[in-house]
Amino acid sequence: MEIAQLKYFLAVCDCKQMTQAAERLFISQSSLSKHISQLEKEVGVPLFDRTGRTLHITTAGMDFAEFARETVSNADDVLRRLRDKTPYTATLNLGTIPVLSQYGLHTKLLAFQEKHPHIQLNLVEDRGEKILRMLDGELVELAVLRSSSLPDDSYKSLTLGTDKLVLVCSKTHPLAASAEVRLKDFQQEDFFLLDMGQNFADSVYHACAREGFVPHIRQMFTRMETILGYVAAGAGVSLLMEKELSAFNLQNIAVKQFSPTISGGIVLAFPHGRHLSPAAAALRNFLVN
Repeated sequence: MEIAQLKYFLAVCDCKQMTQAAERLFISQSSLSKHISQLEKEVGVPLFDRTGRTLHITTAGMDFAEFARETVSNADDVLRRLRDKTPYTATLNLGTIPVLSQYGLHTKLLAFQEKHPHIQLNLVEDRGEKILRMLDGELVELAVLRSSSLPDDSYKSLTLGTDKLVLVCSKTHPLAASAEVRLKDFQQEDFFLLDMGQNFADSVYHACAREGFVPHIRQMFTRMETILGYVAAGAGVSLLMEKELSAFNLQNIAVKQFSPTISGGIVLAFPHGRHLSPAAAALRNFLVN
């Protein structure tokens, strides 16, 4: 019986579905089912009732869950104490969306590694939604995310950089050469937005509502270059973070400041109540000071 098996079992207990638990653990459903079957074979009793689409934990499973939670908690405590005694002999997994260079964070991370050569910093770069799931699943200890992507106040966030939205349109757009524009000037346009979480979508809707219109969101994408391609072709307009545009070719794109301003930024995030390893605490302190 391994700690990893117990964590898999507890994930299934929490999710009550193999599919959702597998997504949370970032393993295949077939692999998870195999681990659970092996665990049941080892303990000698069924831990779940598999009748129907939803898994129901058995009485034996509930008893075993108490043991599993206590065992996993104790194992985590031991590992924390060991890390505390050797704070700079560690591996630190940092999840991030692909914006490090736009906000100057790559130079800060290089400086951190020079200052702490005994910390192996592993960067995991992906979309915000996936990084957030990895943070929840403790596959990364800290995450660099857009502030708008945090779904609720269960996360502690420390500001790493501020930014604001700008309106981007084709250079052939009638308002491309205007000195000043308001958001309502584009109320008849199709909007292509970056999928940055519900908070971002809400902020766009609220800003448009204050200007007296409801935006027509034609489509949301996960990649900024896709949006810029549609905008350059004159298919619509978009609202994007100003600093993040610096990484792209804007030859056929007009970038417009607009009012009312919609602010945003990049944060370092981790769940409230999570005990940070000394390596993670060192990086947190380095980035925010």
